[in-house]
Amino acid sequence: PIEDRLGRTVGFTGRIFETDAVRLKERGEREGKYVNTPETAIFNKSKLLYGFSTTKHAIREQNSCVFVEGQMDFLMSYQAGLKNVVATSGTAMTRDHLTQLKYLTKRLIFVFDADIAGQHATERAIEMAQQAGFEPRIVRILEGKDPGEYFMGKSITSELFEKESIPATDYFFHTLLTPVILKGVEGDGVQKKFTAVRAFLDRVATIASATERGHWLNTVADAARVNMDDLRRDLEEIMQKKTYSDSAYSRNEAMPPSVQERHIATLGRLDLLFDEIVTLVMYKPELASTLSVLEEYAHEAHKKMLSNFKDNAFIQKDIDPR
Repeated sequence: PIEDRLGRTVGFTGRIFETDAVRLKERGEREGKYVNTPETAIFNKSKLLYGFSTTKHAIREQNSCVFVEGQMDFLMSYQAGLKNVVATSGTAMTRDHLTQLKYLTKRLIFVFDADIAGQHATERAIEMAQQAGFEPRIVRILEGKDPGEYFMGKSITSELFEKESIPATDYFFHTLLTPVILKGVEGDGVQKKFTAVRAFLDRVATIASATERGHWLNTVADAARVNMDDLRRDLEEIMQKKTYSDSAYSRNEAMPPSVQERHIATLGRLDLLFDEIVTLVMYKPELASTLSVLEEYAHEAHKKMLSNFKDNAFIQKDIDPR
């Protein structure tokens, strides 16, 4: 059974098992290795985390969450002793998944497949997690293995597992600046090294601490045998572009969406609270003046409504269709 965060069954999942490797490959290509309930009004894979109803209390208590892809990876890691683990159900990690976790912890430990697809999934997950304010860490598993195989037969605690993990920047350093890349001294090898260094500097540019950025600049300069001043200039250029890009994004975001769009996008506790306040004032308009102290916390739609109530004005239909 697949449960929502409250433990209510909303769908089912199964995995095809075959003793014959050839038949398993054929069936997997034809049907997919996992078989899930089709998506319904209550079963949305992009919003559900497998196992979350069972592990959410451990995630809060241990202040960390192990994140894997797939139900079998979840089961094997849970069986190995990790009680603070969640999994996606055949889909990439989404912002909805992160939203459910951010109220419990900011520390995420990603354990994905060691192949190219797993590497890309890890990079996307790290970027999304950092943007959402998490502190992502990664456990690297041997090439050719998936997390299910990694956990098989192990007995491990969350504390020990976290010690095996590395911060996101360390992961990018080891992934992008491999020994083969760093050895490039001529021709295409040099160009590949410079491309890898530039890609790594893109990641360093996201680090808030100047001291930490300096540490990584020193590390790259030594490892890639490049000039420190050149590296610093490249990083400053990347950070300037990033600052401009972020400010442009902010300017676009600053354009107010319609009230209806805003309510669809945000259903935070404050919005819901002001919905209740406005409803209360509809029944007792005389309360509007006593609630004016709260207006500074409300968005424009609610401010306008409370103001109209105080002025005994009509509420315009286009303010909020609800």
